[in-house]
Parts: sequence; structure tokens; C-alpha cells
Amino acid sequence: MTEPPTTLRARLHDPAGPLLTRAVLPAIAAAAIAIDAYWCVADGALPGPGMFVGLALLSASPILRGRSRPQDVDLVLKPGRIRVVGAGALRQTLGARGIRAASTARTRSGVSLALVRRDRSTPLLLELASDDDARRVQDALGIGHAGFGKITWPTRVDRPVTIARAVAAVTWLALPLILALAPETRQALDRLDLHAIAKLTVIAGFFGAIIEAARTLRGTLTLAPAGLRVWGPVRAEYWYHQIRDARAHDGGVSLTLASGKTRLLPVDVASHLRGGLTRAELALVADQIRSAAQRARGGGAARSDAPSHLDALRRRGEEATAWLGRIDALAATMADGTVGYRGAAPAPAELWAALRDPDADVEVRAAAARVLVRVARAEGDDALPRVRAVAASVRVADEADAILSCAELSVEDAGRAMARAGR
Repeated sequence: MTEPPTTLRARLHDPAGPLLTRAVLPAIAAAAIAIDAYWCVADGALPGPGMFVGLALLSASPILRGRSRPQDVDLVLKPGRIRVVGAGALRQTLGARGIRAASTARTRSGVSLALVRRDRSTPLLLELASDDDARRVQDALGIGHAGFGKITWPTRVDRPVTIARAVAAVTWLALPLILALAPETRQALDRLDLHAIAKLTVIAGFFGAIIEAARTLRGTLTLAPAGLRVWGPVRAEYWYHQIRDARAHDGGVSLTLASGKTRLLPVDVASHLRGGLTRAELALVADQIRSAAQRARGGGAARSDAPSHLDALRRRGEEATAWLGRIDALAATMADGTVGYRGAAPAPAELWAALRDPDADVEVRAAAARVLVRVARAEGDDALPRVRAVAASVRVADEADAILSCAELSVEDAGRAMARAGR
């Protein structure tokens, strides 16, 4: 039987928030603009207050929405996903296959996880109280010892863009008043070519989108698998083994290099506006850099440091059918006691650990699943539900299918599934 859901307490830093919370104000603005535009076309009239209010709200929505504040939340852990509850508007579900990058770090109060969802670019951070809590979250989402992917944080609060948005919003709101108090202005608008205005609006929107995209590139800090990349006023790259320490300061992150030199990575400290990092986020990012540097120097023990008993599961360049036949033979000897659990064959606990290890080779995980299911079946038990629960946390769908196929199917069918996974 599968284990019941586990609930943990955590502190969530999610400055961008779920898509729904980010889309509310723009959706209201778009609706106001669309309704007013419909009546303009139907009646042949000039835009009314709804159009101007909608445009003002569209301009000001990032300022009004700002960044979400950190919250203490409950994490409900299930195989392959985590539900974030008790978070108000920040409630969401994190799926193992919906995460495109992750990193772990030790902090003063416990462990932090940085996660990047596939449907957004801004990372979220989870603060957990203990290593055990972090391990449970990592197991649910299929995150290994060193994490995976690239995590990028914005380092600049672009105040000129914020001011421009505020000025645009005020201008849109002032236009109806100007038209009401100055009839000659309205008459002048009557003589304008509305098609030309539409073309100019499209062109302005195009260049505005380019400026907005360029803004996000002007200040970023990226944790890549091999090193740290900084883009902005200071542009630099550091291999993790070059970094001895990282500490947060009001002006950014101070790096101490192995050479003894220090480097300051400038980061704007934010409060309400998006971009930059809050002081709490800045400290957590410094912890992430420091932990990545420690891992590069060999700190921490990866779970994929497999016992030598698991060598019997490795494929060793064999054809898939020959390898799976050998695995079935190993399972048979373990089931009838020909090879003792504490002899040359791996122990059940070692097999479960290998199956759950996101850093382990998929062939070792698949072989472990096959052995566990067959030994349990010979003993009158059913390990398939537990194997399926573990497979739900595998991030790559083809690898999850390969593990399940090896556990459930015949040698021939399992071999074809391994071929689909590129094995």
C-alpha cells in the first residue's frame, strides 16, 4: 500500500505568485477596453471612460500587484506532487514534471529549496525546518542531491520603467477630463484617422515589448550546474570551486574567492516592486551560492553513492533482454533464498533507496523496481503500488515509463520500453 500524504510546515517566498493572481488586473483591464471598443464600433463614437480606465489599469497593474509577501504555509506531500495550502492567493500545486530547475541549500534555520516552475521564470523559495523535511520534499518532486537546471533571479528594480508606467496610467486617466473640459481637443480627435492611430498603437506596443524583454536581461544572477553567472552592471562568471564563501549585504551578495579576493554582486533590495530581491530572499540566494560552492568542493554526500551490492543491477553494455533476464535470475535467487539478502545480493532497503534516488542511473532504478516487485510477489506481497508512487516523482516521463515497464512487463516488452527511453 502507498503511504498516506505527509504534511509539513514551510515558509514560502513566491514574489511573482501563481498565474491567476498575476492575470486578474490585466484581465479586468482587457475586459473594460473590449467592452468600450465594442460600443465605439457599434455607435461610431469616440472611446469612452471605460477605455481610458482599462488602459490606465493595464499600465499600472504591475505596480498595483507588486510582489507577494512570504507566508507560512502547509505542504501536503503526495507522490509526484506537493499541494501548497493555507497560503491564500499563493495556493498552488507543484508537480515533479512541472519543475524545470531546483537547488538546495543549508541555512541558519534549516534548509531552503529554490524551485523554478515551467510556467514562469521567477523562482520560488521554500524554507524548511530540517534535513528530513527537505528530503521528503525532494523525494516527492524527484530532486537529487545537487538539484538540476539553471535558476535565474532578477537583480534590478527598474525604476525608470515603473515611473513610465505610473505616468502612462495618470495620463490615461486624465484624458477623459481633458476631453470634457476642452471641446476643441475632442473636435481635433474627430478629424484623426483611427486606422493610423491603431497602427501607431501596435508599433508602440511592439517596441514596448522589446524594451520590457531587454529590461529583464539587464540584471540577472544565474545558478548554472557548473558555476555562477552575473549579468548587469557587473558581468562575470565564476566556477563554483573558485568560490569560498557568499554572504548577503544591503548592496548585494559578497563573494569571497579561493584566491582571497572579494567581489560584490550588486542586487537591488526590493520591498513592494518586482525585480531585485527582498532582504530575506537575498540571504537565501547567498545560501544557495555558498552551498553550491561547497558541493563543488565535495561537501555533502550524494545519495547516488551506491553500495557495491547494487553493481549487480548495472547493465554493463548488455542487450536489454539479456540484462533483464539476468535481473530476473537475481530476483529468483533472492526470493528462494539461494543468495542471502546480506550476501552478494542487495538488501531490500538498498533496492528501495536506489529506486528513490533521483541521481541514480535510470537503468539501476528500473532494475531495482523489477527485483522488488518479483521478490515481493514470490513472498505473497505486492510492491507495485509503492513502485508506482516512486515513479510518479520521476521528472522525465520516458524514464518513469521505463521504470514502470521494467517493474510490470515481460522481458521483451520492458526491453522495448527501455529503447523508447533511449537505453
